[in-house]
Amino acid sequence: MKERILDFSAIVKETLMDKFPLQEITLPEDLRFFNSKRLLGFVCAENHIFTSNSKIKKLACSYVNIGGIAGISMGIVYPGNESDIPILIFEKMELNRIITFAFIDFVPLSRRADYQKKYIEPLKLINEDLDFLPGKINSTPSPFNSPYPFSGYFKRHHKFSVGVALERYLELWASFLGKEPLTFSPEYREEINSNKEKFKEEYPSASRSTKILRFLLGKNFAKRLWQEVLF
Repeated sequence: MKERILDFSAIVKETLMDKFPLQEITLPEDLRFFNSKRLLGFVCAENHIFTSNSKIKKLACSYVNIGGIAGISMGIVYPGNESDIPILIFEKMELNRIITFAFIDFVPLSRRADYQKKYIEPLKLINEDLDFLPGKINSTPSPFNSPYPFSGYFKRHHKFSVGVALERYLELWASFLGKEPLTFSPEYREEINSNKEKFKEEYPSASRSTKILRFLLGKNFAKRLWQEVLF
């Protein structure tokens, strides 16, 4: 029997499309589909970018298929330019029929107490609700992590519970988009924009996927993936 696929990108796209109109941005063909000559040519990547008026600046997602044996799915969702909502990141590495690694989190754009209370602390209850999952671990602290990332290595029969975790994080994130935009002070706006730029510049080197993507796709295409798709 063919193994069912846990498609993080599809979950995010379909959930957001139910709430906001998403429009796909056409990528150059050599960037949308890529076949690597590494590992006997068994590695291929497929990339997509979506946007939605002023609410969602960009949903960028990539899927790397390793000969039908393993796969990597990763994506980033950016709120609109005028928003202070955290950036949503999701990564999944799956060895078919064996184990799934997952990482889901909000990237805070401010360390202010009121920001943390509004956007980050609601993750605590969701994260604690998922503690029952065997394989869930405490992620290594990172400058871009919230205190409550969902992370772990999950055996085959728990992998669809990982999809539920993504849905919980995503529903909370989308609920912030439905609220009226606020007017920010120039100082606060500068802090938000500065942290967005810092994320763009530094996250690729902090991501656990970078070394793997370079190995599978080659350094040049991995760089294009980060610069032209995910960022």
